[in-house]
Amino acid sequence: MNRKEFIKQVGIDFKWLIDLGYNFSTIERSVYFRKISNHNEFSLSFYWAEYNDFLIMGVSCCKLFPDVERIIKKHTGNYNDTIGKTMNMDIPNKFIPIINNGEFEWNTFSITDYSQIALFSDAVKLFYEKEVLSFFEEFKTVEDIMNWMSKTDMEEHSDLLVSSNNSMMLRKLIIMKKCNDDGFDNLYQEYRDYLKEQSDNNQTPFVAMFEEFKKFDEYFTSDKLT
Repeated sequence: MNRKEFIKQVGIDFKWLIDLGYNFSTIERSVYFRKISNHNEFSLSFYWAEYNDFLIMGVSCCKLFPDVERIIKKHTGNYNDTIGKTMNMDIPNKFIPIINNGEFEWNTFSITDYSQIALFSDAVKLFYEKEVLSFFEEFKTVEDIMNWMSKTDMEEHSDLLVSSNNSMMLRKLIIMKKCNDDGFDNLYQEYRDYLKEQSDNNQTPFVAMFEEFKKFDEYFTSDKLT
C-alpha cells in the first residue's frame, strides 16, 4: 500500500467528518480532524505504523479549552488539547483481531487493502455517535472538568487530562485555580516540593520538569486567574 494513496482514501471515506465542519490534515504518520466552535477546538485523530500493511492505532477524541492552553503556551510555548477520550470498542467483525502476548489489542486496526478504510471509518463513526458527542456535551466548560475531578479518584484524572510534554498536572492545577478549588494550594505546594526533591537528587526527567514548572510560580501564587 502507498502512503499517499492511503491518505487520499482516508479523506474520501471520512468525508462525513468533513461535512460536519472538521478540517482534515496529516502530520507525519498521524491524521487529525479538527473543528473550532464557540471558542473551543474539537478533534478526532489516529496514527499509524507502516509494515506490509497500515497498522492504525490511538483513535481518540480531544477538546481544547483556550483559557487553559493559553496559560501553558505563555510559559512553555506548547499549545495542545486539554482533555481526551480514547476509543475502546470491539473491532468490527470484518477486521482480523490483533493479538499481542495473548491479549486482544483494542483500538487497533490492520488495514491491508484500501477498501478496509471505509470499514474503519464506519467504526470511528460509531465511536463518534455513541461516545464522542456525549463526551463533548459532558465537558462544556472548565467547571465541568472540575466537577468531574472532584467526584473521581485522583488516579483517574490522567485518563481525562491530556499528558503531552509532562503537562497533565499543569492542566489540573490551572483548572483548580480557575475554579477556586479548596485543594489547589496544598496540591500546588506538594507537587512543587516533590519535583524539587527529585530534581535536587538529579533524577531524570525531573530536573527538566522542575525547571519548566517553576515558570508557573508567579501565576500559581498570584491572585490573578489569567
